[in-house]
Amino acid sequence: MMENSSQKERIWAMFCHLGSFVALLLLRIPFANIIGPLIVWLLKRNEMKLVDEEGKESLNFQISMSAYWIGVMIFGKLFNWLIRVESIYLILSVAFFALVLIATYKVSQGKKFTYPLIFRLIK
Repeated sequence: MMENSSQKERIWAMFCHLGSFVALLLLRIPFANIIGPLIVWLLKRNEMKLVDEEGKESLNFQISMSAYWIGVMIFGKLFNWLIRVESIYLILSVAFFALVLIATYKVSQGKKFTYPLIFRLIK
């Protein structure tokens, strides 16, 4: 299906993924990674089917990553003696940036990208 999408649709779909990265870096507030894809998805989901699909995928990933970061924070506070929370944050952060970049690249090539290990809350 993505092969039939226009360049304009692919660019907006790329913004669904990159929006999380950009919003997080620019706003520097908790959950900013959700704001970028949410804005793009809400603006273009009714006009472009590809943006609707990729926006949902990106939002589900961002919500999942936020839940993982919160879980690590809570687990780390409760069991600080058991794990080094900083190393898990580093692993999550590297995974976050790598997967967003991979998703952006795949969508730019006209291929669908499915994030691994995410909660599918938005269908």
